[in-house]
Amino acid sequence: MAAKFQLKKAKNGKIYFNLLSSKGEVILTSQMYASKATAKKGIAAVRVNSQEKTQFERRINKKGQHYFVLKAKNHQVIGHSEAYSGAAIVNRRVTSAMRNAPRAMTEDMYPSVSSEQCENQDRQYSVREKRETTDIFFRDDLVFSGDCPADLSVRHDDYLYGDAR
Repeated sequence: MAAKFQLKKAKNGKIYFNLLSSKGEVILTSQMYASKATAKKGIAAVRVNSQEKTQFERRINKKGQHYFVLKAKNHQVIGHSEAYSGAAIVNRRVTSAMRNAPRAMTEDMYPSVSSEQCENQDRQYSVREKRETTDIFFRDDLVFSGDCPADLSVRHDDYLYGDAR
């Protein structure tokens, strides 16, 4: 398995992501975002800032456990690690984040449109996401119209971004 960012929806309805190693271990967890688009911008920020050691800050919590935070250039925390018993583990996780973040794929663990929604629309749907940004990765409009595929809830982004076969 390759390293990946997993987009998830929290119980409070906000969006967050985890950076997972190729072994499926959580390397970093993001802050909460209001939308999927802003979470994807957070992923882009992790990709960039994870390449500079100075953006990682090692800390110790009240229980004496070690962890790190990754900060953007504006000093805002983008994400944090889990807590570990020693500094050596944290250093290995920082190295793993630096190695994996730039090339990690993004996996959306919650589709915006569910199969049930499609069935309620007589198996027809049209999805249009208007991106209000100048970022080249997020600025285009995406359109898909047609019969609702049975595996939509699993392969939502594949259908939106053209990877479906």
